[in-house]
Amino acid sequence: MNQKTTDELMKILSGISTETELGNYTDALPKEGVPDFAEYVNHIINDNSLQAADIIRDSLIQRNYGYQILNGMRKPSRDKAIAICMAIRLDPAQTDRALMSAGYGKLYSKSRRDSIIIFALNKHLTVMELNELLCDMGENILD
Repeated sequence: MNQKTTDELMKILSGISTETELGNYTDALPKEGVPDFAEYVNHIINDNSLQAADIIRDSLIQRNYGYQILNGMRKPSRDKAIAICMAIRLDPAQTDRALMSAGYGKLYSKSRRDSIIIFALNKHLTVMELNELLCDMGENILD
């Protein structure tokens, strides 16, 4: 079932009319579920041979707290998750997935602040450059 697109799965799910069919559908779904934030970003970090120390430094997050986030011991705030995504140089779609894995909503293009963040992700700005841009545009910096 994991070979199908989300749209295909939604069509199948919409056509289910009994609990037995629902049970068959859910039994075929992967048991591990969606990775949490630490799993998601560590997978990208490992695949790209990045160093956690560099990511934490570039995200401007206090070192011990950054390691606790990457080790899955602490849940990052939305801003800390964005800072880590920027340090890894994720694109907006990857950042949205990371935010969702941390339990937050996607970046919203109708939000002034989120639009600035999306721009920064597309331009591969650093966290410091994003904070300067946010400040210049009258928005709160990443906290």
